[in-house]
Amino acid sequence: MTLALLAALAWLAAAPAEILSYEAALAAADAQNLDLMVARDRLAETRTLTHRAWAAYFPHLSASAGYTLNSAAATLTVPTGHYVRDFGQPTSPPFDPNRAPSTTNPPGQPTTLALAPSGMREIVFAGRQQYGAQVKLSQALLAPAVWPLIQNAYLAVAAAELQVESARGEMLFGVAQLYYGAATLREVCAVQRKLLQSQQERERDARSRHAAGALGRADLLRTELDRTRLEQELARSQSAYASTKIALAAMLARDASFEVELPPMRRGPAPSTPVSQRADVRAAGASVRLARGQARAEAFAYAPNVGVSGEYRWSNLPGLYGRNDLWSMTVGLEWNIWDGGAREASLRAAHARLSEAEHQQRATENKARAEQERALIELRGAEATLAIATEQLELTREAAELAKNNYDAGTTTYIDYADALDAARRAELSVLTERLSAELAKLRVEKVSGAFVGRSGL
Repeated sequence: MTLALLAALAWLAAAPAEILSYEAALAAADAQNLDLMVARDRLAETRTLTHRAWAAYFPHLSASAGYTLNSAAATLTVPTGHYVRDFGQPTSPPFDPNRAPSTTNPPGQPTTLALAPSGMREIVFAGRQQYGAQVKLSQALLAPAVWPLIQNAYLAVAAAELQVESARGEMLFGVAQLYYGAATLREVCAVQRKLLQSQQERERDARSRHAAGALGRADLLRTELDRTRLEQELARSQSAYASTKIALAAMLARDASFEVELPPMRRGPAPSTPVSQRADVRAAGASVRLARGQARAEAFAYAPNVGVSGEYRWSNLPGLYGRNDLWSMTVGLEWNIWDGGAREASLRAAHARLSEAEHQQRATENKARAEQERALIELRGAEATLAIATEQLELTREAAELAKNNYDAGTTTYIDYADALDAARRAELSVLTERLSAELAKLRVEKVSGAFVGRSGL
């Protein structure tokens, strides 16, 4: 017994694994696919753009505090008031007209009056230890440059959502392709095992006939060659099935300890949505709106900004005002009149990006239309080919039955009988292959019509 046959028997004797249905595979991919999770995480990050944009227009409140230790204090003693006193004699030198007025040559006539301090106060400019705190509140009153940024944030989020929706459809389509491929390979393995069992029975019968002298050595060798070829094909199909199942498991972020089953044949769906409603086309349109908003934002950068701010300060030192706390309010205007041409360059770049987005939108729409037309043509061709393959299977089965009857009656050789069996085997496998092609064509029509994106509950 060959190694390939032993592997086939071991595969048959394996414990039955979990059957993963087609809808369950799609649901698992939607919930567990790691690439889709990464895309959704990036979408969650993009959604924070709206909060960041509004933050530029909402009030800003900040607080600070500090403590300073100086090597020495800096103070100044100043009078708080004065008395006018008469000293009975001139209190200043006489003015010399031959000299320029100065502190030693004051202009005017000397008098006997002078000022005497009525009180003194010490002003501390820098204490040995000083600490304080301040709170500042600012609010934009007129900020034209912020308005388009807020709108663009919402447009960016909408574009990102559509891109994730489109990526989700592509991912589900890939899972569906792998599932149908694996399910078809499993059916192929089942058919090949049955064919191998039948060929083994024919080989035993041929050996008995050869031992009785009723069958030539060439016919016996043909049965053995047919059996080894079937064993080889079965081993190849089992390897392909295991490999496809591993690829499917990777898409589902799970192990490959499951089996798949071929879903029932479905009627080919027609596109359910126009091209303009496809997720990728809508995402391209959202990108155009975003690029147009970015160009508008560059134009709004020429407008001035008006804001108001209020500040409250407290210190352990009274300062010049003679009190520990102080508040102030400011209304300010900021207008960047000329920045060396940077805004003009940014505006030209924004219009170039807008033109690029518009051309990309047209290209996406043209591609979508071509995909829909091509998918429908491929579906019609696949269904016609499947119908022909099904008819061929019926004919080859009938021919194989006639060849078997003639072989049992001794009116034909085993070579002719083997050729008829081989034709029937190829026809049966051809039906499975053509069915896979038809199902994949239906999946492609669903994809280009947005059916994978629009699956409810997934």
